Amino acid sequence: MSFGFHVTNQADQVQIDGDYSNLAFITKGTVNPTTRFGIGNASSMYYANVTLTGVVAPVIALRASGSNRVTLYNVFDEGGGQFICQIVSENQGAPIEYYVFDVSENHLIGGGQYGLVVADAAGEKRYDSRFKSFRVVDFLHYPSLEATDSQSYSVEKIGVVCGRVSRRYRAEIVGAQPIVQGYLFSMAMMLSTPTAASLSISQGVIWAFVTDNPESFYFTQFIVDNSYFMVVDLTGF
Repeated sequence: MSFGFHVTNQADQVQIDGDYSNLAFITKGTVNPTTRFGIGNASSMYYANVTLTGVVAPVIALRASGSNRVTLYNVFDEGGGQFICQIVSENQGAPIEYYVFDVSENHLIGGGQYGLVVADAAGEKRYDSRFKSFRVVDFLHYPSLEATDSQSYSVEKIGVVCGRVSRRYRAEIVGAQPIVQGYLFSMAMMLSTPTAASLSISQGVIWAFVTDNPESFYFTQFIVDNSYFMVVDLTGF
């Protein structure tokens, strides 16, 4: 940029730039998924919907409890600043923490708080030091749904952002005439946070469907092979 405010760290990485928005911590909560996927008549994980309002481009970081595996399965843009986030849990009712970040220009801070506010040339707020910032610790990429991984970090507490989660359908035909059954599995990449600063990645069966009429299976081209996760520092949040 030719004018404005520009801050870099010791590695010469841009931390604040008057032309670009910084993600700010907006809110957090806990959800306990208890609803099963209706299509899964053989087995099913559990989900809960979290509705966000008054946001522009929300980013959600998740933390699971113990060995429970979770994933952000769907995000629905309802328009008008409202998003519905579908969070899936392997264990019924297990608590899942979620942390919401958004561009700070759409949010206000209560009176009596002071700090640094940076605006662009048009006067649009781009940075507000009164909000806690989105701090990226690591970026993870897995090209296959069969990938597994475990990582530990030196910060006190992490959260995991599901940037893109690989998923696919898998089918199996079992038995022989006159008794033939078909199984359809919906698979997706999942995460767990067994300790405050560690994570594990592996695939899970979101739901499984069994039918006595395998010929009724209809396979869509719904296959996503690459998973992307961001690990963020939640220390002090």
